Amino acid sequence: MKTLRNFVIAVCAIALSAGMVSCKKDKKENGSVVKASIVATDGGSKTSIGGLVDGDNPYYPVLWADGDQMAVFSGEKTDAAVLTLTKGAGTQSGEFSGATIDAAESYLAAYPATATRSGNTITFDLTDDYQAGPMAAYSTDGGNFNFNTLLTMVKFSFHGTAGITKVVVKDESKPFDGTLTATWNGTNFVTAYSGGSSTTKELSCTGTNNGADYSYDVSAFFVPEGTLASFTLTFYAGGDVVKTLTKTLDGGVQAGQSYDITVNDPIVEGYDMGNAPEFVELIDFGGSVIWASAPMGATTDNLYGEFYAWGEIEPNHKGSASVYRFKSQVSGQEVTKFSKYVTYNGYGTVDGKYLLDDEDNVVKQEWGGDWDMPTKDEMHELFTSSAFTKEWKKNYNSTGKNGLLLTLKSDNTKKLFFPAAGYYYQGNFFKEGARCYFWTKEMVHTGNPGSNPINTKDAYYVFLYCDKESSPEYASSVSFYEGAGRRCYSYCVLPIIRKNSAK
Repeated sequence: MKTLRNFVIAVCAIALSAGMVSCKKDKKENGSVVKASIVATDGGSKTSIGGLVDGDNPYYPVLWADGDQMAVFSGEKTDAAVLTLTKGAGTQSGEFSGATIDAAESYLAAYPATATRSGNTITFDLTDDYQAGPMAAYSTDGGNFNFNTLLTMVKFSFHGTAGITKVVVKDESKPFDGTLTATWNGTNFVTAYSGGSSTTKELSCTGTNNGADYSYDVSAFFVPEGTLASFTLTFYAGGDVVKTLTKTLDGGVQAGQSYDITVNDPIVEGYDMGNAPEFVELIDFGGSVIWASAPMGATTDNLYGEFYAWGEIEPNHKGSASVYRFKSQVSGQEVTKFSKYVTYNGYGTVDGKYLLDDEDNVVKQEWGGDWDMPTKDEMHELFTSSAFTKEWKKNYNSTGKNGLLLTLKSDNTKKLFFPAAGYYYQGNFFKEGARCYFWTKEMVHTGNPGSNPINTKDAYYVFLYCDKESSPEYASSVSFYEGAGRRCYSYCVLPIIRKNSAK
């Protein structure tokens, strides 16, 4: 099982086995009878795909369905002998009968039978509603056809509220329909894809009560290679949208694999968790925002998370003016002029920006969804609230980490821990275990470019510390300070979701 970090989904790539269709034919005056068995494949039937068969090479078996037809092209013929399933619907073995198959030195076969042929190329119209397929095969004896699946199979599963009835998949850049060609080069089939305009697929789903919520399986569908590099999933309960998620697959789906995609986001009416780690929870203390239960970059083994200079989207363990992203002039240990976020003309060319753009906001870039960095007022709202108790914890939950624990008075199961991670400045690491520093998305600013109030080259942060930090036991009373620090310093970041962003 592979987890894609920027996707927050688990993708299981199933080995794609070629479907072997064993055909024995008896030439009759009124046509041919062909016995066809699908040995192992991820495609081949228009209307039926079996459940996952586990093992070293798991696969989804194809089950023949009533009305299935295959086309067999003899020699260089462009006219096909069309054979229709007469026995074996719902199984992997079937008997087909139909037009006479002429004897030849080689044969091309196609499923479904609507495919056409020109030379060694078979053409399929992808406007057909395939649940599985299309497939192509080459044979020299006409008795055995090893069918190759030409599209990539994708299946989704998710969990969420009851009553979800369908999922609409929308590719952001590449259509699902068009024309697919498969050209036999003497060794294998080479595929090419062109045209098309439809970028959406509507899929049905079924849910099962798992005790906590409902588990859903979405009907499988087949798409050309390279699709789903960036796509949206919209979940419906009847005609109402429950939630829309945006996802990515690096490079899109690849040929020769099938994809079992588990969407980890709970599909309920509410907030888009984006790419936040699965262990992150929403902590609601009753204010205007909801807090993440862990800082950016944190893991279950690392409560501190990562350190970032203000406006930088990559971890920074220097905290130095010389490497700051938006420096344009440095003097000693200070950035004296900036290339962006300038509200006073003494510090560079004024652009009037004092709130981070999304492109410079590490929360927007890493987690996305409804997540953001807090503003100064949102930090102030939290730490001046009387709705919770504040307690300095040493070796919190036996993690070896100190920090500030907030516990909601009305519900002591709701807790938020601010680790005393310290900070980086000029390449040195300070105050680990004694102080917590967390950036806001807001810079000190003024409405008058000619006016320079104190610290207009700084950004707001919140600073939490133990009153008796030199004490070996640490005190239970803590101090809270709203300050402004040099933008090049490296502090932690705790994401928030604004309540008005609920879907």
